[in-house]
This record gives sequence, structure tokens and C-alpha cells, in this order.
Amino acid sequence: MPAALSWLYADTPEDMGTLVTNAFGKGWLTSIFRLGAWVGCLYSGFLAEILSRKYAIIANVVIFVVRVVIQCTAVVGGPSCILGGRFVTGILFYNLVS
Repeated sequence: MPAALSWLYADTPEDMGTLVTNAFGKGWLTSIFRLGAWVGCLYSGFLAEILSRKYAIIANVVIFVVRVVIQCTAVVGGPSCILGGRFVTGILFYNLVS
């Protein structure tokens, strides 16, 4: 790997902390996305009925910006920010696909 691209491959166990070193952390890392998708499917229909589809998509874009901030602060915030960002990603995934 060229040294100029080394920042792209920063997901080594040292960078992720305890999330990738034990089975419990790996399980939460993979399943929190699905948990977020489940929460997203609970409120997506209500949001579209109340706000209309257009404004529901705009609301989800605002939530997407929050997700970006959460995952960008994961360098300082640690594994909890990674899990929180993946949860919000799951919510958005279901809402924007449905």
C-alpha cells in the first residue's frame, strides 16, 4: 500500500479499540445497524403521513448531517460514537429506502 493512501485504511484493531477485539463488541458493531433500521421502520410511515414525503426526506437529511458529525467525532469520542453513528445510519437507511 502506498504511504499516501495509508489514511484510507485506518480501521485496524488499534484504531477501533475494544469493538473488534472481542466477540461481544463485534456483535454490537454489526447488529446496531439493524437495530437502527428497526427503529427507523417504526416511525417512517408516521413521519411521512404527518410531514409528507418531501419534508420527511428533508428531516432525514438533517438527521444524516447529525450522523456525519457523530461519526467524525469518533476519533475523539471512541467506540460509543461509532456505535451511535451506525445506529443513526440504520435509521436513515430504512427511511430513505422505503
